[in-house]
Amino acid sequence: MNSQDTADVDIGQLSTPSENERQRPPWPVPTSQYFPTSTVASMLLIFLLSTVFTMTSMHRLNHTDLWGHLSFGRFIIDQQMLPATDPFASGEPAARFVNIPWLAQATGFLVERAMGIEGLVLVHASLVTLCCGLLILAVYRQNVSLGWAIVAGAAGAGLSSGVAIVLGLANVLADGLSMAAGNYLKARADEQTVDRFREMEEQHIDKVPEAEREEIRQIFASKGFDGDMLEEVVSVITRDRKQWVDTMLTEEWGLPLETPRPIYSAMATMIAFVIAGMVPLAPL
Repeated sequence: MNSQDTADVDIGQLSTPSENERQRPPWPVPTSQYFPTSTVASMLLIFLLSTVFTMTSMHRLNHTDLWGHLSFGRFIIDQQMLPATDPFASGEPAARFVNIPWLAQATGFLVERAMGIEGLVLVHASLVTLCCGLLILAVYRQNVSLGWAIVAGAAGAGLSSGVAIVLGLANVLADGLSMAAGNYLKARADEQTVDRFREMEEQHIDKVPEAEREEIRQIFASKGFDGDMLEEVVSVITRDRKQWVDTMLTEEWGLPLETPRPIYSAMATMIAFVIAGMVPLAPL
């Protein structure tokens, strides 16, 4: 219906916002997709990450395990295979074992061979800084990248893989459930919106059918129909009540006739978050 014809129609929260509300920006106004809006907060983030990088790069990586990992990396690169047992064990052949950090060992050896120990220190500092940045931004943005940050943080802190898995699963489930609930409510609200407008148009057709028929005529006249063709289109559409209401919903209000089922939408969101969140946990 035209705006003047629907002035007395109560559509609740879907009423058109006032001019002041339309001009007033939401708070806070984001100036970047990723970083905090405040200049002070942005500078604090840069300072924090710079401090992490500087302090980490001053750590000389002289602990004993480093050379063991580099030795494993050299073995993997030279032999082009993963060892089934510990090749550096003395005495009797060692039992079979799973070398979980093999990719890090091989990468670390390649970096050390190409750039030396100083280059390895800088790469290590860069990775730690990146993980800290991801963790901060994940908390700020509240998105799925928090899983990567949790796993990286647990690994950087030297925690066992079991602890990292527990933390990662907790994050995956919490994120998935919260986003599924939000998507369910959104889909449910969309469904209720279409139902409310459908009921309103049904009432208008019952009370003022000629006015509604004239709106159909104006809609298709704006599309280029005229004369007998226009009258035939109006007659065909208004002959079927459901088609009449559907046309008003799509052409006048711009609403979809079909909306996602809330429960299916929530399940799809939950499954997608679980799959995405399990990616950083897969190597563990």
